Amino acid sequence: MKTNEKKLFASGVYIRQEQESDFNEISHIVDMDSKQWKSIEFNKSWVIEHIRSSPFYIPELAFIAHADDELAGYLMFSKLIIRENGIPHDSLLLGPLAIAPAFQKKGIARKMIEYGLQAAGEHGYATVFVCGHADFYQEMGFVPHVGIVGGNKDEAVLAYELVDGALSEISGQMEPFELLHDSLKEVSRNE
Repeated sequence: MKTNEKKLFASGVYIRQEQESDFNEISHIVDMDSKQWKSIEFNKSWVIEHIRSSPFYIPELAFIAHADDELAGYLMFSKLIIRENGIPHDSLLLGPLAIAPAFQKKGIARKMIEYGLQAAGEHGYATVFVCGHADFYQEMGFVPHVGIVGGNKDEAVLAYELVDGALSEISGQMEPFELLHDSLKEVSRNE
């Protein structure tokens, strides 16, 4: 085990911050994971690359899980601004999250999210938002947040408080989600 790794399970799955040398392998498992979800209308690898090249990227909050030198999972948190009446509220957006097919249904996604939420709190963030599968994320402690606009119309916007009471005053439009959504529309027009 390297010094910057944490063991997730007794079975030998470890988590650590992503490194540039991981990027190709990350793209591969993200693309494999995306093929399983019929609701994904865009290339998650492209989204990751786009976030990495933006000011919303937080390298300290992008993680891989691995076992026996094989990439098992990927999780990224990026900066998110909730803007209400021109007033910005800093937060985080959880995702993309991907688990390699051979490692699915083993609890790795849950452990990665728990680890990531703890790291986000240690970095001083108070709230995390996710647009996705409501049932799964609600089991993780996320709650629906109807005051936020953004995300796919078919997905719920859910929130997680890292600091008690932090969600009580937040509502508005999600950024960079809207910027990213506009970029995705542009890419699909050009393909």
